[in-house]
Amino acid sequence: MWIWAHYDELDDQTVVVFDKQRVFTSTTWIRNVPSTICIYLREGDGNCDEINDKAKITAIADLINNAIDWEEGTSPRERTSIVDFGTISVRVLYESDKEIYFVSEQGTKLMKPEREFFELTNLPR
Repeated sequence: MWIWAHYDELDDQTVVVFDKQRVFTSTTWIRNVPSTICIYLREGDGNCDEINDKAKITAIADLINNAIDWEEGTSPRERTSIVDFGTISVRVLYESDKEIYFVSEQGTKLMKPEREFFELTNLPR
């Protein structure tokens, strides 16, 4: 937060301006990284793309954990996929270059459409 003040000679008063930008938080959803995750290209799809690479799984979990907590609802997106970590299932709402929403029983998160996320999950942009 910042504060800026100046004296306005015309009005003969001191003007104080407070920064009103919100502070964003990121809660941790995935505490224990599993050895395998399943990625479903479409919600309700029975076929999953299994990922067994621990480094990839950790990177995906970090991207989701570091996304900002979002309480303003979601905007419609063209695609919905599922990333299943076993203990938590995360719906991924995405579309081209628009923000990505992560939705789980723990709430909603928002992330820029990071190229790394698409590369790690093999989800289409």
